[in-house]
Amino acid sequence: MIRHHFQKALYRYGWDTRCRHLPPARILKAALKGLPLGNEPMLLDIGCGQLGVAAFLPQVPVMGIDVDPPLDMAPNFTFQLGSITALPFANQSFPLVSCIDVLEHLSPQDRERGITEMVRVASDAIVVAYPQGKLAADIDEEFRRDCELHGTVFPSWLIEHQRQPYPVTANIVEQLQAAATATGRKATISLSYCEPANVSRIVRRAAARSKVLYAAVNLVFGALLALIRSPKDSNGYRAIALVELSPAGEIQQRNAR
Repeated sequence: MIRHHFQKALYRYGWDTRCRHLPPARILKAALKGLPLGNEPMLLDIGCGQLGVAAFLPQVPVMGIDVDPPLDMAPNFTFQLGSITALPFANQSFPLVSCIDVLEHLSPQDRERGITEMVRVASDAIVVAYPQGKLAADIDEEFRRDCELHGTVFPSWLIEHQRQPYPVTANIVEQLQAAATATGRKATISLSYCEPANVSRIVRRAAARSKVLYAAVNLVFGALLALIRSPKDSNGYRAIALVELSPAGEIQQRNAR
Protein backbone atom coordinates (compact mmCIF):
# COMPACT_ATOMS: atom_id res chain seq x y z
CA MET A 1 0.00 0.00 0.00
CA ILE A 2 2.82 2.42 0.92
CA ARG A 3 4.62 1.60 -2.32
CA HIS A 4 1.42 2.20 -4.30
CA HIS A 5 0.92 5.65 -2.74
CA PHE A 6 4.59 6.50 -3.32
CA GLN A 7 4.32 5.57 -7.00
CA LYS A 8 1.21 7.75 -7.39
CA ALA A 9 2.98 10.66 -5.67
CA LEU A 10 6.03 10.17 -7.87
CA TYR A 11 3.80 10.25 -10.95
CA ARG A 12 2.05 13.42 -9.82
CA TYR A 13 5.08 15.29 -8.46
CA GLY A 14 8.16 13.69 -10.04
CA TRP A 15 9.96 15.64 -12.77
CA ASP A 16 9.69 13.07 -15.56
CA THR A 17 5.89 12.84 -15.52
CA ARG A 18 5.18 16.33 -14.17
CA CYS A 19 7.23 18.18 -16.79
CA ARG A 20 5.60 16.02 -19.48
CA HIS A 21 1.96 16.46 -18.42
CA LEU A 22 1.62 19.72 -16.51
CA PRO A 23 2.36 22.16 -19.40
CA PRO A 24 -0.10 20.38 -21.78
CA ALA A 25 -2.64 20.20 -18.90
CA ARG A 26 -2.45 23.98 -18.48
CA ILE A 27 -3.03 24.47 -22.20
CA LEU A 28 -5.98 22.08 -22.10
CA LYS A 29 -7.44 23.83 -19.07
CA ALA A 30 -7.30 27.17 -20.90
CA ALA A 31 -8.93 25.60 -23.97
CA LEU A 32 -11.78 24.30 -21.79
CA LYS A 33 -12.77 27.79 -20.67
CA GLY A 34 -16.15 28.67 -22.12
CA LEU A 35 -17.08 25.02 -22.72
CA PRO A 36 -19.85 23.70 -20.45
CA LEU A 37 -18.58 20.94 -18.14
CA GLY A 38 -20.91 17.98 -17.75
CA ASN A 39 -20.62 14.38 -16.63
CA GLU A 40 -19.60 13.14 -20.08
CA PRO A 41 -15.86 13.13 -20.91
CA MET A 42 -14.71 16.48 -22.28
CA LEU A 43 -11.24 15.22 -23.14
CA LEU A 44 -9.98 12.12 -24.93
CA ASP A 45 -6.44 11.30 -23.76
CA ILE A 46 -4.85 9.08 -26.41
CA GLY A 47 -2.10 6.75 -25.17
CA CYS A 48 -2.96 7.61 -21.58
CA GLY A 49 -0.86 4.87 -19.97
CA GLN A 50 -1.48 4.41 -16.24
CA LEU A 51 -2.90 7.83 -15.31
CA GLY A 52 -2.22 10.15 -18.22
CA VAL A 53 -3.13 13.81 -18.08
CA ALA A 54 -6.25 13.12 -15.96
CA ALA A 55 -4.11 13.26 -12.81
CA PHE A 56 -3.29 16.88 -13.63
CA LEU A 57 -6.88 17.89 -14.50
CA PRO A 58 -8.84 16.55 -11.49
CA GLN A 59 -11.98 18.61 -12.24
CA VAL A 60 -12.24 17.53 -15.88
CA PRO A 61 -13.96 14.26 -16.94
CA VAL A 62 -11.41 12.41 -19.08
CA MET A 63 -11.71 9.36 -21.31
CA GLY A 64 -8.41 7.53 -21.68
CA ILE A 65 -7.58 5.14 -24.49
CA ASP A 66 -4.60 2.82 -24.82
CA VAL A 67 -3.66 -0.67 -25.97
CA ASP A 68 -3.28 -1.84 -22.33
CA PRO A 69 -5.62 -1.11 -19.39
CA PRO A 70 -4.36 1.00 -16.45
CA LEU A 71 -3.75 -0.57 -13.05
CA ASP A 72 -5.47 2.29 -11.26
CA MET A 73 -8.27 4.75 -12.08
CA ALA A 74 -8.55 8.39 -11.04
CA PRO A 75 -12.07 9.54 -10.00
CA ASN A 76 -12.39 11.73 -13.11
CA PHE A 77 -11.11 9.02 -15.46
CA THR A 78 -12.81 6.36 -17.59
CA PHE A 79 -11.01 3.99 -19.94
CA GLN A 80 -11.48 2.34 -23.33
CA LEU A 81 -9.18 -0.17 -24.98
CA GLY A 82 -8.12 0.95 -28.44
CA SER A 83 -5.41 2.21 -30.76
CA ILE A 84 -4.61 5.68 -32.06
CA THR A 85 -4.67 4.37 -35.63
CA ALA A 86 -8.34 3.29 -35.38
CA LEU A 87 -10.11 5.21 -32.63
CA PRO A 88 -13.49 3.61 -31.75
CA PHE A 89 -15.36 6.93 -31.62
CA ALA A 90 -17.58 8.94 -33.94
CA ASN A 91 -16.45 12.08 -35.76
CA GLN A 92 -16.02 15.10 -33.47
CA SER A 93 -17.17 13.16 -30.41
CA PHE A 94 -14.84 14.97 -27.96
CA PRO A 95 -14.36 18.73 -27.58
CA LEU A 96 -10.68 18.21 -26.79
CA VAL A 97 -8.13 15.53 -27.60
CA SER A 98 -4.67 15.12 -26.06
CA CYS A 99 -1.84 12.93 -27.30
CA ILE A 100 1.24 13.13 -25.07
CA ASP A 101 4.40 11.17 -25.87
CA VAL A 102 2.77 8.74 -28.28
CA LEU A 103 3.86 9.76 -31.80
CA GLU A 104 7.52 8.90 -31.22
CA HIS A 105 6.56 5.27 -30.55
CA LEU A 106 4.89 4.90 -33.97
CA SER A 107 6.20 4.27 -37.44
CA PRO A 108 5.93 7.30 -39.78
CA GLN A 109 2.96 5.65 -41.51
CA ASP A 110 1.09 4.94 -38.23
CA ARG A 111 2.03 8.40 -37.00
CA GLU A 112 0.20 9.97 -39.93
CA ARG A 113 -2.81 7.67 -39.46
CA GLY A 114 -2.90 8.58 -35.78
CA ILE A 115 -2.89 12.30 -36.55
CA THR A 116 -5.75 11.81 -39.01
CA GLU A 117 -7.73 9.91 -36.36
CA MET A 118 -7.22 12.43 -33.56
CA VAL A 119 -8.30 15.29 -35.84
CA ARG A 120 -11.35 13.27 -36.88
CA VAL A 121 -12.65 12.74 -33.32
CA ALA A 122 -11.89 16.27 -32.00
CA SER A 123 -14.43 19.07 -32.38
CA ASP A 124 -12.61 22.07 -30.86
CA ALA A 125 -8.93 21.55 -30.14
CA ILE A 126 -6.06 19.08 -29.88
CA VAL A 127 -2.87 19.16 -27.81
CA VAL A 128 -0.02 17.01 -29.14
CA ALA A 129 3.29 16.67 -27.29
CA TYR A 130 6.32 14.71 -28.48
CA PRO A 131 10.14 14.53 -28.21
CA GLN A 132 11.33 16.75 -31.01
CA GLY A 133 13.84 15.90 -33.68
CA LYS A 134 17.62 15.84 -33.33
CA LEU A 135 17.75 17.38 -29.85
CA ALA A 136 15.58 14.65 -28.36
CA ALA A 137 17.46 11.98 -30.32
CA ASP A 138 20.81 13.26 -28.98
CA ILE A 139 19.58 13.35 -25.36
CA ASP A 140 18.16 9.83 -25.63
CA GLU A 141 21.42 8.55 -27.14
CA GLU A 142 23.42 10.14 -24.29
CA PHE A 143 21.13 8.35 -21.83
CA ARG A 144 21.60 5.03 -23.63
CA ARG A 145 25.38 5.36 -23.46
CA ASP A 146 25.22 6.33 -19.78
CA CYS A 147 23.10 3.25 -19.05
CA GLU A 148 25.67 1.09 -20.86
CA LEU A 149 28.51 2.67 -18.88
CA HIS A 150 26.83 1.96 -15.54
CA GLY A 151 25.34 -1.42 -16.44
CA THR A 152 21.76 -0.18 -16.18
CA VAL A 153 19.03 -1.96 -18.16
CA PHE A 154 17.59 0.27 -20.90
CA PRO A 155 13.98 1.30 -20.19
CA SER A 156 11.50 -0.01 -22.75
CA TRP A 157 10.48 3.52 -23.80
CA LEU A 158 14.07 4.30 -24.82
CA ILE A 159 14.24 1.25 -27.06
CA GLU A 160 10.96 2.24 -28.71
CA HIS A 161 12.08 5.86 -29.17
CA GLN A 162 15.25 4.83 -30.96
CA ARG A 163 13.46 2.31 -33.16
CA GLN A 164 11.63 5.04 -35.13
CA PRO A 165 12.61 8.40 -36.65
CA TYR A 166 12.02 11.15 -34.11
CA PRO A 167 9.06 13.45 -34.87
CA VAL A 168 10.00 16.64 -36.71
CA THR A 169 7.74 19.58 -35.93
CA ALA A 170 7.48 20.84 -39.52
CA ASN A 171 6.18 17.41 -40.58
CA ILE A 172 3.76 17.13 -37.65
CA VAL A 173 2.32 20.60 -38.35
CA GLU A 174 1.92 19.80 -42.04
CA GLN A 175 0.10 16.54 -41.28
CA LEU A 176 -2.19 18.21 -38.72
CA GLN A 177 -3.15 20.92 -41.19
CA ALA A 178 -3.76 18.40 -43.97
CA ALA A 179 -5.92 16.24 -41.69
CA ALA A 180 -8.00 19.27 -40.67
CA THR A 181 -8.45 20.36 -44.29
CA ALA A 182 -9.66 16.86 -45.18
CA THR A 183 -12.49 17.30 -42.66
CA GLY A 184 -13.45 20.72 -44.05
CA ARG A 185 -11.83 22.65 -41.21
CA LYS A 186 -8.88 24.95 -40.67
CA ALA A 187 -6.19 24.22 -38.07
CA THR A 188 -4.59 27.15 -36.25
CA ILE A 189 -1.44 25.78 -34.61
CA SER A 190 0.54 27.33 -31.74
CA LEU A 191 3.84 25.81 -30.58
CA SER A 192 5.46 25.76 -27.15
CA TYR A 193 8.06 23.55 -25.47
CA CYS A 194 8.69 21.74 -22.20
CA GLU A 195 11.46 19.78 -20.42
CA PRO A 196 14.63 21.90 -20.70
CA ALA A 197 17.48 19.83 -22.10
CA ASN A 198 19.89 20.61 -19.24
CA VAL A 199 17.45 19.36 -16.57
CA SER A 200 16.57 16.30 -18.65
CA ARG A 201 20.25 15.37 -18.81
CA ILE A 202 20.70 15.70 -15.02
CA VAL A 203 17.66 13.54 -14.23
CA ARG A 204 18.71 10.88 -16.73
CA ARG A 205 22.26 10.75 -15.40
CA ALA A 206 20.78 10.01 -11.99
CA ALA A 207 18.51 7.32 -13.50
CA ALA A 208 21.50 5.61 -15.14
CA ARG A 209 23.29 5.36 -11.78
CA SER A 210 20.73 4.23 -9.20
CA LYS A 211 16.99 3.96 -8.61
CA VAL A 212 17.28 5.72 -5.25
CA LEU A 213 19.28 8.61 -6.72
CA TYR A 214 16.82 8.88 -9.59
CA ALA A 215 13.80 9.02 -7.26
CA ALA A 216 15.42 11.77 -5.19
CA VAL A 217 16.52 13.90 -8.15
CA ASN A 218 13.20 13.31 -9.91
CA LEU A 219 11.25 14.62 -6.90
CA VAL A 220 13.56 17.60 -6.31
CA PHE A 221 13.27 18.87 -9.87
CA GLY A 222 9.55 18.13 -9.89
CA ALA A 223 9.16 20.42 -6.89
CA LEU A 224 11.22 23.10 -8.66
CA LEU A 225 9.30 22.93 -11.95
CA ALA A 226 7.42 26.20 -11.36
CA LEU A 227 10.74 28.01 -10.87
CA ILE A 228 12.39 26.66 -14.02
CA ARG A 229 12.08 28.79 -17.12
CA SER A 230 10.12 27.22 -19.98
CA PRO A 231 12.46 26.18 -22.80
CA LYS A 232 12.47 27.32 -26.40
CA ASP A 233 12.74 25.34 -29.62
CA SER A 234 16.54 25.26 -29.27
CA ASN A 235 16.61 23.69 -25.79
CA GLY A 236 13.22 21.99 -25.34
CA TYR A 237 13.27 18.20 -25.37
CA ARG A 238 9.53 18.12 -26.07
CA ALA A 239 7.39 20.21 -28.43
CA ILE A 240 3.74 20.95 -27.65
CA ALA A 241 1.34 21.80 -30.47
CA LEU A 242 -2.02 23.38 -29.67
CA VAL A 243 -4.32 22.79 -32.64
CA GLU A 244 -7.45 24.96 -32.67
CA LEU A 245 -10.01 23.69 -35.14
CA SER A 246 -12.52 25.86 -36.98
CA PRO A 247 -16.15 24.67 -37.24
CA ALA A 248 -16.79 21.85 -39.71
CA GLY A 249 -17.52 23.02 -43.24
CA GLU A 250 -15.96 26.46 -42.79
CA ILE A 251 -13.50 25.99 -45.66
CA GLN A 252 -16.25 24.93 -48.07
CA GLN A 253 -18.38 27.91 -47.02
CA ARG A 254 -15.52 30.31 -47.69
CA ASN A 255 -14.81 28.76 -51.08
CA ALA A 256 -18.49 29.03 -52.03
CA ARG A 257 -18.56 32.81 -51.47
